[in-house]
Amino acid sequence: MIRVERELTVIGWGAPSDHCSVLDPYFPQVWTSRLGPTSVCAVQLLTARLYDHGAWHESFTIEPVELACQLGLARSVSKLQHTLDRLARFGFAEVNDHVVGIRVTCPRISRAHLNRFAPLSVEAHERHMARERQREARAS
Repeated sequence: MIRVERELTVIGWGAPSDHCSVLDPYFPQVWTSRLGPTSVCAVQLLTARLYDHGAWHESFTIEPVELACQLGLARSVSKLQHTLDRLARFGFAEVNDHVVGIRVTCPRISRAHLNRFAPLSVEAHERHMARERQREARAS
């Protein structure tokens, strides 16, 4: 279990092969059923802070209690630890001591993995992918 006991330094990371930004509407529409609403909110909140006013910031610091409050966790650092654990389990966070790496891009979902998502999430994914294919066809 991740231990959150002091100020956190948040950094962002992502892979060029990833599908889209976690700030894209696709992310909460598809991933909330797997990650849960607090985890999705955490990823988007921390990513938005990294992209403050359209400029990328290498990192920022935040007190665990402040982050818990912003996520609606009523100052509960233990619930924040649970959220970070869940994000790490699904590959959206890496925590090392007091440094939290947040994945700022959304990975592609394999068909086998997609079968574990809620039906509404699968529908949202399929609609999104159909729009992507239409855009690519128009561009070529």
